[in-house]
Amino acid sequence: MVTDAQSSLEALVTEAEQAQYASPGDEQLTLSALRFMFLTAEVRKASHTNGLRLSTQQAALRAEPVYLAFRAAFTAIGAKYTPWPHEQFALFREASALIDPLLAAHPGQKELRFLRGAIYHKLPAFLFKSDLATADLILVAQALIARSDAFEGRYRVEIIRYILQTSRLELALGQALEQTV
Repeated sequence: MVTDAQSSLEALVTEAEQAQYASPGDEQLTLSALRFMFLTAEVRKASHTNGLRLSTQQAALRAEPVYLAFRAAFTAIGAKYTPWPHEQFALFREASALIDPLLAAHPGQKELRFLRGAIYHKLPAFLFKSDLATADLILVAQALIARSDAFEGRYRVEIIRYILQTSRLELALGQALEQTV
């Protein structure tokens, strides 16, 4: 069942993709397209495929760590579309190998924290990444509550929704985050 929020988000993805293809050199449009592709990649295989291609291309062209982080996120999401457990595990290992050094080098970047939290949140508990995922998503939630300018507009709203739906936040933190929407 597709909700209004999902169809609205898919419309934004389509719009962002079209804008990015019309102006491929525009870094803001490219980043916007990647963000909305990421948010729909688990329910829209085309978002995963296009996002992985675009993030890989941009990571090779630009020195910005966010593009490599998106490549890691799309690599991890690829596990959903892979039927074999050993291939799924290999994709998560590849994603970890990309995202962990990025955060070691850029620990203050909230978007990198969000992406790592989203990647690790999907891993089974026996891989011992759940606590790290929760810590990353709590840090992002606190930044959102503090009105950090790390996230803007519709992307900010969608990140808040994502965190509220997927994270185990303390009640007070969850309520404070809900009030920021």
